[in-house]
Amino acid sequence: LGQLALHSWLGIAVALWLLCAGSAFLPPGRTRSTLLLLFSTCGILFLVLEGHAIGFSGWNWLWLENLTGPLAQGQPAMGAGALLLLTIFLLIFAFALAERGVLRGDAFVVASIVLLVALVTTFVLYPVLSLFVASV
Repeated sequence: LGQLALHSWLGIAVALWLLCAGSAFLPPGRTRSTLLLLFSTCGILFLVLEGHAIGFSGWNWLWLENLTGPLAQGQPAMGAGALLLLTIFLLIFAFALAERGVLRGDAFVVASIVLLVALVTTFVLYPVLSLFVASV
C-alpha cells in the first residue's frame, strides 16, 4: 500500500487485477472468458508499456516528456513484484483461453504455451527487434 501512495499510476495495474479477480464470481462461460481475456490483455499491455516508457534516467519517449514534463528521477528495472504481476496476467490470459475450449480446455498445456511464447518474446524477439530499431 505504501507504493500505491507514492505512485498513484500503480492503481491501474491493481484495478485491472481486481477486475480479473471479480470476474471469477461470474458463471463459467463465454462472457467470463471474454472479460478475463480483455482485462488480462490490458494488464499485460499496461505493464509492458509502463516498463518501456520510464527508463533509468527519466522518460524514454520524447512525446511523454513534452506532454508531462521531465521526471525528477527515473526507475530502475522492474522488480519481483512486476514479474509476479505479469506472470499472473499471463496465467489469467491462458486460463481464459482454456475456458473457451482452446486445446480442448487443457489449462496446463495452454498456460505452458503462453508462458513459452512470453519467454521467447522476451529473450529472443525483443532483443532482435531492439537491434533492428537501433540500426535505423
